[in-house]
Amino acid sequence: MESALNYSITPLDAGRAYIGRWEKALYPTATITLLADTACEIVAYQSLNKTQEQTTTFETVANEYFTYNLTLNLPYIYFSVRNPTSTNQTLLNFSVIYKNAYLPTTIQGSSKIFDFGSLTGVNGYSLSVNLKLSSNNITFYGKVSGATDLTIQLSDDDTTYYDSQYKLEIAEASDFGFNLPATVAIKYIRVKSSADVNCDCFINYC
Repeated sequence: MESALNYSITPLDAGRAYIGRWEKALYPTATITLLADTACEIVAYQSLNKTQEQTTTFETVANEYFTYNLTLNLPYIYFSVRNPTSTNQTLLNFSVIYKNAYLPTTIQGSSKIFDFGSLTGVNGYSLSVNLKLSSNNITFYGKVSGATDLTIQLSDDDTTYYDSQYKLEIAEASDFGFNLPATVAIKYIRVKSSADVNCDCFINYC
């Protein structure tokens, strides 16, 4: 059953939000879908009494379909969608479908975390990616302009990062690609380069 109270196709201006309405959770699972041309923040609010709330937050990537199967454990639910960027949207498609079945949670997306047009710097690091919900498959790929070691760094708060045991040693200018083990649970992730090279690096996760 598709929600009529938590649904929007009206693009959001910069810094603005769509706020849905409380509804009775008659099914155990809500499938959240969103496509927008800016990054978005989705918040699911569950409540026993519409006063005290339990929240779950999702961050989405611009121009990438986002889908998540949320288990509902309280009787009331509503959602908000915020455009936290400085860009007005021209596309927003947000919907919630309630289902009478428990489904495995899935989250997927992709990000370009290093830009080939600029040097990384020695021990320079990429943009970070938010993986708070943990992913079953995380793939890095791209190209570098010279020899370097690419080390995966992990963080619990997106402020303090730690080197992991996952490192790719690259001997010369080349393409590269590698996966992290499916059992890795990560909140925030980024890549550090040991040498000052041009690097074009993408991360895909699902």
